[in-house]
Amino acid sequence: MYGLEMHYLLARITVVLMIACTGTGLTLFLFEIGKWRKPVLIVHVITGILAMILLLLTYLLAPTIGI
Repeated sequence: MYGLEMHYLLARITVVLMIACTGTGLTLFLFEIGKWRKPVLIVHVITGILAMILLLLTYLLAPTIGI
């Protein structure tokens, strides 16, 4: 069953992924990273997609919380 603890866990993981996505995105534009550009871009895309999926799950599963 989807409970309040699981909801908070999903929300916390989503926030961490959003911070990682924002950090890698800013790194791409603010610093000259040379050979690390492609791996940082890949991490940025993966964390962004995972953050969007978890945010959507958190939003859609919220009405099913059994309090």
